[in-house]
Amino acid sequence: MKISLIIPFYNVEAYLGRCLESIIAQTYTNLEIILIDDCSTDNSSQIAQDYARQDNRIRVMKHNENKQQSGARNTGLRHATGDYIWFIDSDDQIASHHSMMALVAALEHHNAPDVLIFGFTVYKVGDQLLGKSYIQSPRLTAVTPKDIAPYFAGERWYYTSIGEMVWNKLFRRSFLDRIGATFQENMLYEDNITPYWIFCADRILLMPEMHYHYYLRHGSTTTSDAPANFVEHRIRYMEQAVAFIQRHPALQLYQGYLTLFLLRQVFDPRLARIIASYDRRKQRIVTEQLVRSFLAGVDTTTLIASLQGEHTKIMAEQILHDSVREFVRLATQGSYVQAYRILSHQPRWIDHLLRVVKLCLPYALVRMMQQRRASLAS
Repeated sequence: MKISLIIPFYNVEAYLGRCLESIIAQTYTNLEIILIDDCSTDNSSQIAQDYARQDNRIRVMKHNENKQQSGARNTGLRHATGDYIWFIDSDDQIASHHSMMALVAALEHHNAPDVLIFGFTVYKVGDQLLGKSYIQSPRLTAVTPKDIAPYFAGERWYYTSIGEMVWNKLFRRSFLDRIGATFQENMLYEDNITPYWIFCADRILLMPEMHYHYYLRHGSTTTSDAPANFVEHRIRYMEQAVAFIQRHPALQLYQGYLTLFLLRQVFDPRLARIIASYDRRKQRIVTEQLVRSFLAGVDTTTLIASLQGEHTKIMAEQILHDSVREFVRLATQGSYVQAYRILSHQPRWIDHLLRVVKLCLPYALVRMMQQRRASLAS
């Protein structure tokens, strides 16, 4: 069984060697290592070429124009020939020299599932451990799409191993070909589409062991400030996700849940903070764009019909079904800003006032007592 590892890189001279060392040291050796140089301007290109000369499993491909990580991943995917695909970030590393051996053994033992999902650890640069993905299943567990929704619930958003990140998963290449899996180019958080791929799989394997080290470093996509056109990125992603669902009839079985999942992805706290930083006029414009784009792509009737119970937990957030119903009601009436506020958790002015009073009241009382004592003393 051959595994294709796809590693895009751009100006990561400080980290690329560490990443490649963790790969070439694997005790499982049937690997195809594809490096995509996305127009680096530092010494990354030379480092990649040096490793390629030392190891004939390594191929270096170079873009003539910067296509960002999504475009580089697509390039690697087009040229990969392995049975399975592993997308690895160039500033991360495989956890153990024996990780690949363990992953391949799991794939072979379970008759080549479409997707294998495994645990990871998160570090700050300097090897300071920040946390581990929590164990969603205590043992190697095979599931199907109809069983998988509970695993997306999560206890901690970023540490949900089955979630949106692509780097802690192995995908059967024939499966990716079958569903037409690609990344939206020139878009932030392009791997947010990953959960929709998973719902297309016939068989999914969950593995509790940690086999990937993810590094949060200054200047990466995760830690950088959002660009001025972040809302446009979210709208493009929403259109991509809706189009993907519509292209795959099998996903109609899960359309209500996936629409709720899309709400969780798009109307998230980070987006709310960004929009809150705009002036009032721009807030109105972008919130209308977001809500109208959502309404144009989804079947709200199916969404409402799918709501069972009081809430659904997705990636550690409780989504209240009454809030979703109110969002749909307001949005379909054309009250886009009010609908957005329902899901964005934006507090009303009275909530701001109460919060200020709650914070200031103890200090005000102390000050009044001090003044009263001073008055009595005089």
